[in-house]
Amino acid sequence: MFQDGLNLLSRYPTSGTITSNDLIRKKTIRDYFVYYSFDETNLTVLGIVDMRRNPKFIRKFEE
Repeated sequence: MFQDGLNLLSRYPTSGTITSNDLIRKKTIRDYFVYYSFDETNLTVLGIVDMRRNPKFIRKFEE
């Protein structure tokens, strides 16, 4: 299931929401936030965070 979400993300990279950094986007796949950037040829996963974690941890990751 998670791999299917990544495959879909690679086809539609603009579907994620823009974070405070305009070059980084966030997409929810199952119970995870996937942080990524992309250009015309590559999608680069920068981090995967379990969204069931403490919200303070997630906020630090997004800054």
